[in-house]
Amino acid sequence: MRPRPRAIAVLLVLLLTLGGCSGDHAPVVATPTSYLNEVDGVSATWPVGWHRALEELSGGKSGHIELLALTTFEDPKAGQCSPHPDAAMTAMKGGDALLVLRTDAGPIHDQPPRPKDLMAAARRRPAGQPPVQPSCFPPGVDARLASFQEHGRHYEAFVAVRAPLSEHLRREIQQIWSQLKIRPIETGLENADLGRPYWHNLQTHCGIKFTKFDGREWVADPEISDGQGNMPREWADTIGGGTITLTEQDAAVYEDRGGKHAATFRPRTAQDEPAGPCL
Repeated sequence: MRPRPRAIAVLLVLLLTLGGCSGDHAPVVATPTSYLNEVDGVSATWPVGWHRALEELSGGKSGHIELLALTTFEDPKAGQCSPHPDAAMTAMKGGDALLVLRTDAGPIHDQPPRPKDLMAAARRRPAGQPPVQPSCFPPGVDARLASFQEHGRHYEAFVAVRAPLSEHLRREIQQIWSQLKIRPIETGLENADLGRPYWHNLQTHCGIKFTKFDGREWVADPEISDGQGNMPREWADTIGGGTITLTEQDAAVYEDRGGKHAATFRPRTAQDEPAGPCL
């Protein structure tokens, strides 16, 4: 009797599984070369040999929000010179590179539109633009910064290369930059869909007390503070903002970007104290 195709397929899977688990060789895992984040409005693709950092290389304590970080080496670490990825730059070897895209909630002023040629438009750092921390830039690293505006928001592209910069690497950086898509960030400030997470900058300096979302004012329930009108110490690393979701018509939940902290909100009522200034 002939073996059935299904039985052959199962046998092949078993043989491949056993073969991959034998000896000292780890199973081969395909490296993803694309990324999409609908909340941040960012999508990107990159060549084989590049890697997306799984933690913020800039440290996340400067008010800048890191949207994407790519490197030619694996397992980069966050540094102490936010917003400069000093630890990742220090770890780079000859011919390595990194590219970081970040934004902030500040005004765009007279920033130019997004440049077509990143390496040509980016200015070298440090280059006398305060505030600059020369100790945050390892010797032998060509670090550059391009500030621009897109969809009414301020962005920065930080690119660093440890010499030598080959023409091949330059083309790869430009390829990533050309294929990077930035869409308008939706905040749901006026109208929010139920169950959809939206980009949100939560006021935390004086504790988590209130916010605005879905065309309404909201009150934290419960209020989160250190008891003296300040944010708790464990919330100090959430300056980069997070997302807010309308979980019910009269309930919303905020989560920071790292997923470590959350706050629940209810609509403000006439019995609630008016929101005061945070000094």
